Amino acid sequence: MQPAVKILDNQSILKKVIRMAHQAKEEFFEETEIVLISISGQGTHLCKLILEEMKKNKFFDKLVHFDVVVDKKSPWKPLYGFPDKGAIENKAVLIVDDVLNSGRTIWYLFHAFQGIQVKSLKVMVLVDRNHLKFPVRADIAGMSLATTLSGNIISKLDKKEEYSVFLE
Repeated sequence: MQPAVKILDNQSILKKVIRMAHQAKEEFFEETEIVLISISGQGTHLCKLILEEMKKNKFFDKLVHFDVVVDKKSPWKPLYGFPDKGAIENKAVLIVDDVLNSGRTIWYLFHAFQGIQVKSLKVMVLVDRNHLKFPVRADIAGMSLATTLSGNIISKLDKKEEYSVFLE
């Protein structure tokens, strides 16, 4: 087994976060309010970094954040933390996760939006692996990475000043 290779260090990740926050501002340039929905785990940590950058630059008048738990083994179960209809209806929504691998997790999250009219729905990820099995794409990606299917991306975004992403 090959040892893990660091593909992003702390400084690279922070630069990507700045760029991704600016891209989100460009994507939602007409909006004064956006709703960020992070996928629990490393997606939450990434979302908090994005939120800090957006607040620092005063990109939007109002930022609302929800952290959602998607049970990948039982996707038919209700999502823990998903906002009620009124919190996202007629709003611009940005889904944030650390890695887009097959698209399965975000696909399951999309089902929760059935019957809810949103202004727009975009996806932001730190690493897009390009191994999509579901019709999901990243609108904003820190980096795109072509890997073998057996390769695994591990992101560590929970310790300040020690952010990193590895390929195993």
